[in-house]
Amino acid sequence: TSTDLTIAGLDIDLLNGGVVYNPNPADGLAFINNDISISETSNHGIRIEGVGALNAVIANNQFEQLGQPVANQSNFPQGVLLSDGQNVVISDNEFTAQDPSGSNSAIEGFAVYVPQGPGDVGPTSNLIISDNTISRWESGVVISEQQNDSISDISINGNQVSDSTSANTANLNTADMWLL
Repeated sequence: TSTDLTIAGLDIDLLNGGVVYNPNPADGLAFINNDISISETSNHGIRIEGVGALNAVIANNQFEQLGQPVANQSNFPQGVLLSDGQNVVISDNEFTAQDPSGSNSAIEGFAVYVPQGPGDVGPTSNLIISDNTISRWESGVVISEQQNDSISDISINGNQVSDSTSANTANLNTADMWLL
């Protein structure tokens, strides 16, 4: 666990399958101003999970994925994976994707993925996903609730999604989601 951890200003190369993983960051994670290169073997650029108030900020980063067009659908990398926790801001990031072969197709994966399913301790709440720029990822923001009432109080606002197969996808109890 960590308290008031800042990861900032780094060039992070995850093209060979590495990940940035911060389980139970306890309080005060700031992941800001980083350049993250990921591939379909990376799984995610950063994964955050924990119980309770994480008070995490993921902002002003550049996530670039080198991957395969959606038609191949063998892996689903994510730029940001949040799989439990409360009080998280994902804002002002740039997510780009490209096919190394030069195809102009959307690349498989989710720029921001917030799942809640069996095995997750949850709840996941008080999330702000705003003002991100997302280009050529299969999906921009994906929220997936597989347990009743485990994701709530979400604001998704001001994200610019282009050249993707779907901008925002939610599988939620609609009473739990607010789009502002």
